[in-house]
Amino acid sequence: MPDKPKTCDLKATDSGKACTDSKQCQGACLAPAGAAAGTAATGSCSPYVANFGNVGLVPNGTVEQVNVE
Repeated sequence: MPDKPKTCDLKATDSGKACTDSKQCQGACLAPAGAAAGTAATGSCSPYVANFGNVGLVPNGTVEQVNVE
């Protein structure tokens, strides 16, 4: 889209590593597929540094659903 800013999305070197918080990753700690918001979970580090759209994150070991634009 022409009105959206262009970004450089770099691949994360720790992609797939187990995590319980995004502080442990170059990008984000992604929740497992189908994990419900508010439940305890171990996630995995994202393949890219930036993550957009509806994303399940794991901050402090608990699943949170966010929309990142």
